[in-house]
Amino acid sequence: MIEPNENGTLFRVGVVGHTNAGKTSLMRTIARDAGFGAVSPSPGTTIEVASVKLFADDTPRADFRDTPGLEDPIGLLEFIDGLRTDRRDDGPSLIERFLGTEESRTIFKNESKALRQARTADLVLYVVDARDRVLPRHSDEIELLSRCGKPVLPVLNFVSDDEARVDEWRA
Repeated sequence: MIEPNENGTLFRVGVVGHTNAGKTSLMRTIARDAGFGAVSPSPGTTIEVASVKLFADDTPRADFRDTPGLEDPIGLLEFIDGLRTDRRDDGPSLIERFLGTEESRTIFKNESKALRQARTADLVLYVVDARDRVLPRHSDEIELLSRCGKPVLPVLNFVSDDEARVDEWRA
């Protein structure tokens, strides 16, 4: 059973990934609610964070947060690396520094919403569309999420699709 985190609050799970990776579809499955969120083949459908609470014995146990997709992880990682002022700057401090910038509210606003949830989560589910080829952007997304200082669990989505590249992702 999922227990509250060390603060006695709900166990928080950030659901993060590239645009159109199937984050909201996964949330629909978790929530057992086909009407949760909007799903579309167009990228950028989710623009705000949405939450689903899971209950056990009528008690809320976990809070899952659906986030907007990561649209430009390569550019974002380069921007965040440019914020480094000391070689000892750690990942979480760089992410927090980024979240305080004007760019986090403008050109990287969707990414900042996702990273803010990752920073406050107890666990991050990194959702990947298994039909995609493994690309450098995926490594950058994992790097960004690891800098949040929270455990990251990859979730391969659409694995039963004929075009899924499950073996490539497992390699």
